[in-house]
Amino acid sequence: MKTEHIKILIFAIAISFVMVVAFYIYFGEAKVENEKGDADVIETVCKETAVTDVEEIPEEEGAKEAVDCRAVYDSFSKLQIEKIYTETVDDGNGNQTMQFQTYYLSDVDIAAMTDATSDYTQAVGTEAFDSEKILDISFEEAFGFSYKTCKHLYEVMETARLTMGFDAEYEDARLDDNKKNLLGEESYIYEKDCSILEQLLANVDYDTLIQTKCAYSVAEMEGTKYPTSFTAVVQYVKGNVTYTKTAYLGFAGENADELLEEENTCKSNNVCGACGETGECSQGCGGSCCK
Repeated sequence: MKTEHIKILIFAIAISFVMVVAFYIYFGEAKVENEKGDADVIETVCKETAVTDVEEIPEEEGAKEAVDCRAVYDSFSKLQIEKIYTETVDDGNGNQTMQFQTYYLSDVDIAAMTDATSDYTQAVGTEAFDSEKILDISFEEAFGFSYKTCKHLYEVMETARLTMGFDAEYEDARLDDNKKNLLGEESYIYEKDCSILEQLLANVDYDTLIQTKCAYSVAEMEGTKYPTSFTAVVQYVKGNVTYTKTAYLGFAGENADELLEEENTCKSNNVCGACGETGECSQGCGGSCCK
């Protein structure tokens, strides 16, 4: 297993834990109603209509301006995709246990039409990580479609989110002020249900439904905001036990310039015999420390 994959995985696990904790903090033990207020609607997200080029779309006077973000995804040479399902059980006595129901990770190279997809479900845990339990899995089995039918990484991202059930429109969302103030993350709560919520509650017997929520987070590149992850949570009580189930779909892209810079950066602290630098070669030195 590659060292960089382990590092990425550990980082992703940390994010998923923060995600669950954040939901507890925001919504606690009170039922949440999706009431539409005066919260801001995202100004720059991927439009769901098919367009060829990046363009600004003027709307009625005084309305928000939408900017298509497909160019951000299409600028990536590779895309890493995470698909995670978790369940947290609170017995009502201060004891909580969390389990990964599903953890898939895939690196997709759209130009080469290749991928490296793995099942980490049995390998991850709340206290330990066992690389021997990582399993190979096909992309189709993990994500429910073939990326080889897609022409661009934007199409891969969109197909992945829709296939998983994050199928509400981007514009039907309001800013999550709590998450932005607490974590500094720009996240938007869908005001219309996504079908992923129905999946999480399928065949579930509960006494009280505390909350259902579906949201997405955005980042910004060269002035354009674009979605980086989608999260769904359902929380309910049966007897004295509280259950929280989450679904997470995350994306991280790399463009050609970043990949070239990574290739030219030394992976060790050894002194390069060609240029004398430690940890990073001088441009074009051709030293062996990068290999």
